[in-house]
Amino acid sequence: MKKILFIVPIALLFLTGCGSESYTKTVCTNTVDINESTTLAAEYSIYAEGDIVHILSSTEALKSDDKELLDDYKQKLSEVYGVYSQVPYYFNAIFEEEGYLTSITTVNYFKVNTDDLIKIDENNANIISDGIVSLSVLRELYESNGAVCSR
Repeated sequence: MKKILFIVPIALLFLTGCGSESYTKTVCTNTVDINESTTLAAEYSIYAEGDIVHILSSTEALKSDDKELLDDYKQKLSEVYGVYSQVPYYFNAIFEEEGYLTSITTVNYFKVNTDDLIKIDENNANIISDGIVSLSVLRELYESNGAVCSR
């Protein structure tokens, strides 16, 4: 867990630079009990200026006693996020600890080439319009999937 707490600030600094921009922060959280021994928890921190998202930092953690399930989920996450590994301003790291699998993703939507994201996965066009990600669109997406968002 200490590795995770260290990586997130470093990733944010790497992706944002040392600018003095001031953003509003919206946090969306969702926890799903898959069964008695498996829980998926997600937290999405959205940094925006007005309705324009600059940075999205997400932490998704799967807790399970089922080692095979954790291994399968890790493989799937590696496949999903691996295609973004060469995209500047897009960072993902996957951590495995006993009984937990955590994926941390940080995207600087203000600096990343959004056309590249859409080329990788056309579903990204659902949140990107004219190269911009809208806070209201992200909130609606997360809330439609059961997340609770606060500001």
